[in-house]
Amino acid sequence: MTKLLPPHKAVDLLVLSLYRCHTEFCYRCGGKYHHLKFVGNHYDRFSILGCKYNYKPDQPVQRIAVRGALFGGQVMVVPIIAGLAVTAGCAVLGAGIVAAPFYASYVLIRKQRAKRKRANIKKKK
Repeated sequence: MTKLLPPHKAVDLLVLSLYRCHTEFCYRCGGKYHHLKFVGNHYDRFSILGCKYNYKPDQPVQRIAVRGALFGGQVMVVPIIAGLAVTAGCAVLGAGIVAAPFYASYVLIRKQRAKRKRANIKKKK
């Protein structure tokens, strides 16, 4: 039989940890603790990985609908943000390609004028 560590309080939920592997389980629902960076964890109210006793425990259909809608919104926003980032990158790259020759010629002309000016000053002395 697997030994359990005594339950400890973590963010308003009791957590059980297995003695050997330290796998964490929720004391209230028995679900395994999961954590995904942008999705959430077992302690979040609106995460699809959240404990069923943490948000609307008596209304499972409404809980699933709310959590699913929020997750669907997150999934739909990711491609939009990625598309905006790619568009901005292309715009910066395009502006650089167009502006680089003009800027390089401007710097070159400035250096040539400064060189001529120095040469004219030396000739006058």
